[in-house]
Amino acid sequence: MAVRKTERRLPFDLESSDLGQAMSDEDGKVSLISFQTAPLVSKRRQIYVVFVLDDTLADMVHQYKWTLENNDSSHSEITEYGFYHYIPEEEGSLKLKVELKDDADDTLASIEIVQIVVRHHPELEALVEQDEVVAPLAGNPVISREIINDFRIYMDQLAPRDADEHSSLNRLLFDTSYIGTLHQFQRWSICCGAVRPAGCVSSLNNTGQHRTARGCYIENVANVLGIY
Repeated sequence: MAVRKTERRLPFDLESSDLGQAMSDEDGKVSLISFQTAPLVSKRRQIYVVFVLDDTLADMVHQYKWTLENNDSSHSEITEYGFYHYIPEEEGSLKLKVELKDDADDTLASIEIVQIVVRHHPELEALVEQDEVVAPLAGNPVISREIINDFRIYMDQLAPRDADEHSSLNRLLFDTSYIGTLHQFQRWSICCGAVRPAGCVSSLNNTGQHRTARGCYIENVANVLGIY
């Protein structure tokens, strides 16, 4: 069965658009959702999920064919489940079409989404590239890029900066997101053996020197958005 239970229904009291940038067919039987809302950022992984909300149709789906066009380049791939991820390499237009296939390879339904891809935030990249300094200005480049390029659009939607003279709530969301994402990244790195053992990281985190450095990282990156 190609349509898993998780893609046969939406979470209670939510619509497709609540989960990301969404496109639905006329009958509302199929929804294609992009976790990130355009504009997307080049060279960052994008995740897409297809929800098949009609049980009869869902029972007939055998596999999925994904066709992606990023400017002049194109790519097709078959997946068993309605989950797809892709890293766009070029700035410009990105069109993703997914076809739901039965066991005879006939198309049961299809849906597509068109998005725009832009480059990494130039001011942040300028910070990342300044390596001839005592300490890295952007802190952890992986986390900084994720916050600036992927999350900032949602922070600005939740707490518009032009509605608050001091951007207090926006700053709070930024700080919380950065610290939380940094902690998750450290846990992942430890599990993968990419950093020192957990005890060493924990000791480093508890030092006043590290807390001060972390605060500087956040402020430097936040300055890119003009919220500090």
